[in-house]
Amino acid sequence: MNEMELWFTEKESSGSAFSFKVKKHLYSFTTSYQRIDVLESYGFGKILILDGYTMFTEKDEFMYHETITHVPLFVHPDPEDVLIIGGGDGGVLREVLKHPGVRKATLVEVDEKVIEVSKRFFPQLSKAFEDKRAHVVIADGASYVEDKKDEFDIIIVDSTDPYAGAASPLFQRKFYQDCYNALREDGIMVAQTESPYHDTYWVKNIYKEMKYAFPGRRMYLGYMPSYPGTLWSYAFASKRYDPIGDLHEERIDIDRYELKYYNADVHRAAFALPNFIKSLI
Repeated sequence: MNEMELWFTEKESSGSAFSFKVKKHLYSFTTSYQRIDVLESYGFGKILILDGYTMFTEKDEFMYHETITHVPLFVHPDPEDVLIIGGGDGGVLREVLKHPGVRKATLVEVDEKVIEVSKRFFPQLSKAFEDKRAHVVIADGASYVEDKKDEFDIIIVDSTDPYAGAASPLFQRKFYQDCYNALREDGIMVAQTESPYHDTYWVKNIYKEMKYAFPGRRMYLGYMPSYPGTLWSYAFASKRYDPIGDLHEERIDIDRYELKYYNADVHRAAFALPNFIKSLI
């Protein structure tokens, strides 16, 4: 007899799907914002899933977290105050606080349960919450940033997908304008902006909305094996700096920052876009 197998499958609107073979369903809880699941898989370690969508796996989370974090932090000449919107798992916070010049990292997470679950199941990500420079705020990210003016050097938007109800305001024109206002005169905002292959509607809309606040926005790409399509996009929006010309390559120390994915070559290459993506945005 064949052994029974359990698989978790995330389906895409494009008619494709991505599946993980599951060893054990470790946790499930529904908050007022979303359903949270933790699976233990055979090939990717433990997986955090929100509302049925993969947020990260233990095996490849460093690819996403290093890409969204170190690109802006190695471009800005002196990032001291960093705001993270979302990112309750702690992965972006971990990478931000590897930079000794960061004086304060404020993480705004709407669902406190995500932080609790990460501390329980993903200590390799959530360990940064113990850093004295970390300041956690349980609040809606879009509302939090509304009244902020000239407070942050960098804003990192580590949100769930735009078709998830709680995250939808984080992909709208007003939010991008509020982020612009919250940044100092040479500030940088970065955000995850979905798959440029599977999520073409959302990608086009995100960059259309963002241009009203940040005319100089740029897309960059990263590889994520556990995300459908494997190619993921990020927005780099700056008031002053060019992501290539202003890269401080001399500060990139692979051993000091414990980098497994990001380096100067990857940084530059990430901004080289295929033609079909150029036409999309």
